[in-house]
Amino acid sequence: MLAAAPFPGGGGLSWLDGAVVAAALGAVAWAAKSGARKTGDAVDYLTARRALAWPWAAAGTVSAEISSLTILGLPAAAFAGGWGYLDFFAGSALARAAFAWWFVPAYYASGAATVYEFLGRRLGLRSRQAGALLFLALQATACAVRLAAAGAAAAWMLGAPVWPVVALMTALGLFCAMAGGLRSTVSSGAAQAAIVILAGLTAAVFAATHVDGGLEAAWIAAHTADRVQTLGGFWPAASSAALGFFTTLAAFGGDFELSQKILSCPDERSSRLAVWASLAAAFGVLCVFLAAGTAMFAFYRLNTGFVSAARPERLWPQFAMSALPSGLRGLALAAVLVASCDLPLVSMATVLLQDLWRPMAAAPARGEKWLAQAAMALLAAALSAAAVAFERGGGLWIAARFENAALGPLLGTLAFAMTRRGEGLDLAAASALVASVAASAAVLWLGRRGLPFDWSWLLLAGAAAAYGLARLLSRRTAFSGREDTAAGSA
Repeated sequence: MLAAAPFPGGGGLSWLDGAVVAAALGAVAWAAKSGARKTGDAVDYLTARRALAWPWAAAGTVSAEISSLTILGLPAAAFAGGWGYLDFFAGSALARAAFAWWFVPAYYASGAATVYEFLGRRLGLRSRQAGALLFLALQATACAVRLAAAGAAAAWMLGAPVWPVVALMTALGLFCAMAGGLRSTVSSGAAQAAIVILAGLTAAVFAATHVDGGLEAAWIAAHTADRVQTLGGFWPAASSAALGFFTTLAAFGGDFELSQKILSCPDERSSRLAVWASLAAAFGVLCVFLAAGTAMFAFYRLNTGFVSAARPERLWPQFAMSALPSGLRGLALAAVLVASCDLPLVSMATVLLQDLWRPMAAAPARGEKWLAQAAMALLAAALSAAAVAFERGGGLWIAARFENAALGPLLGTLAFAMTRRGEGLDLAAASALVASVAASAAVLWLGRRGLPFDWSWLLLAGAAAAYGLARLLSRRTAFSGREDTAAGSA
């Protein structure tokens, strides 16, 4: 076994690392600028007039899925417990298929530009606005959590405060969004994904090959410790797959940040191709970072001169700073930085304009494009401030779990809209959505104070509550309407 590293690894950041980070950030900015073109009105700027080619839509979808939590969380999961996340992904793959064959045709048939406009066309304005507001709250908290996690990890590697790192990531994300709207975001997202995947591959290969015995020894060490196993037994695997199915279906169906690129394709066929391509790419990303975590486990197991991170979220940054050589350390840091630069500014501005502004405006305004850009700037500032506040003052626990509390009721409302349509359903659906979110948030609050509850199933409970309550309220509305009609006839 190696008592110390016989290779040029470990140490502080060098000028070469700084050059790699600058090159990575510059590549993302260049991709955004090159992907932008002269846009006309706000529709062209925010939706690309549904002319996005399916490979670009797939690349944009994968970049939206990748975040700092991918880099920090997946290796830590494999390091601690193996490849059990593959069972979750099996359900996720089925959910993408369901989205492609069930949701996509319904969205295109309705002609809606957003998921929440679809709710409005099927149910009514109240449901549309409630869904849009919930999406904005969901993305604000989720993005702030991702920025806070990335900022803390990168600041630890740099030895700097968190807020300048968060400000840097936010500024780059704002530039990528404002350069050309949806097109520039997709282009920069493809560059971000490429950098992140390259960093994961190099970390996995380096860790697996820098042990006594090379790859074979690393494999034996990981296999002996059950670090290449999925969940044991049928029921744990089935439970994880079911959770993956509902979580992914809710994310693609109710979260416009994920579905925007897919729904910006010219037709249903292109959208389905984008879904299948994004599925293949997401599986590749998953395997790369699980392999990185397994390789890091073998590295620390066989190289006793190195000490692994005490906290799971520190595994990636500590491995980078203590083991990787100059240049690769910079790539590992760049991956953390660029992964969180894909801010949901375009999707949030689209929803603000399409679902909240236009229904209230008497006529489309000439300056809607500038209004969207102003909204992006304000959103970026708010997200940055929220990330710093979460990191400094706590609140990450609730914020990270709010996604389940919001997506579940959204999925239930969408299922109701897919199966029901007509007048008199709007108030029932909107009321059910708000009540279900409030109930889920209350359960989260109680859980923070000791209520025993399996938080992973909160999403499914919220979906069932929203759907069931909407059905119940719509029946009561219909019954009341019949009574009023009968009384009038009498």
